[in-house]
Amino acid sequence: MDEKQLNKLAERISAASTQQCRVKAVIWRRDPITGRQVLINQLRASRHFEVSSGKQPEEKRREDCFFCTGRTPSTLFYVDESGRVVIEEETKSLEKAKEFWEQQGRKQGNLPDHYALVGALGGITLPERWRARTFFNLTPGLGEEDGNCYVTAAHPAYHYRDLADMPPAIVDAVIASWQVLEKSALAEGRIAVPFINGGKRPESGQSVSCFHSQTYVMNPPALYLDIAERRKTEGCPVCEVMHNDQWKDLFIKRVGRVWIGAYPAPVRNFSFLIAVESDGSKCPARISDLPENVRMDLAESFRMVIQTYRQMFGEIPAYNIAVRCGDEVGHLHAEVIPKTRTNIPAGFEDATLTMALSERPENFAAIAREEMSAAACE
Repeated sequence: MDEKQLNKLAERISAASTQQCRVKAVIWRRDPITGRQVLINQLRASRHFEVSSGKQPEEKRREDCFFCTGRTPSTLFYVDESGRVVIEEETKSLEKAKEFWEQQGRKQGNLPDHYALVGALGGITLPERWRARTFFNLTPGLGEEDGNCYVTAAHPAYHYRDLADMPPAIVDAVIASWQVLEKSALAEGRIAVPFINGGKRPESGQSVSCFHSQTYVMNPPALYLDIAERRKTEGCPVCEVMHNDQWKDLFIKRVGRVWIGAYPAPVRNFSFLIAVESDGSKCPARISDLPENVRMDLAESFRMVIQTYRQMFGEIPAYNIAVRCGDEVGHLHAEVIPKTRTNIPAGFEDATLTMALSERPENFAAIAREEMSAAACE
């Protein structure tokens, strides 16, 4: 994406910005006792949440889905059927939004009005076939002064599928969208934090049942700054896990330049580490710098680890994919965390901020190697 396209996207983002239900500022607080960082945004308690315990994904019909029916803020850009990123040019939804806010009694920042707004916009106006589209998160976690929150949703044809069963081209389109958002973030002097709440279960934080990802464009969080400081004195921790003999039993599989292993000290049992290996020059930090072939390998790796969960557990559990990228992190990687009921943090974890696990990551790596080998032979 060149400078002209970035400027065009920035204009589109600015024009659609009134469609988010924003608070001026959230509360960022560092716990004076434990040192942990907390973000407080009371607006989030009122957001729409269609995924509930015990429901199967088929119970939320595609025809009723907010994302699939286009009841969202205006499309900012999309990845078309050929894999090309297209900055949306339609203006009808922007004009409707302006007219909506000019109506008497309508108030930006009032959540019921924002839900009424997306219904009034008239739905999406994209070509019949596309792979992924990106729009503002209607109820963002960040305050107006902190950055922007985006959603990237797959085509409605894939409403009933989770990541494991998505065509590789669709997952690749989601990652290509992250690349665009990271470039946009860098132009603002911020970073991109992409993540997926998956499994169509509330334990992951997934609120809309069809597959989608989110990206927060923000200032570097405390964790990223801590990683940057440790890299200065201790070197790259991701390279250490991939190449140091101490961690060799964590390795599971390579997909091109993408390394898949068990996470060395996870917050939950059965967590994966997915990292992009260096091309021989330096650690790959920015997701926007990945060439298309490596991006496709990363997409396939994401699909593969969720397929492995299904083979292990008999179903896809709730899971989170936390992607860490950017200059502060220094080495692009993702932590994939299943939210199973056999590994729920309890009193000891809260008291000590130390995770108590029942499974050695090395044992999980051995199981995952067998599962992936068996799947490859089928």
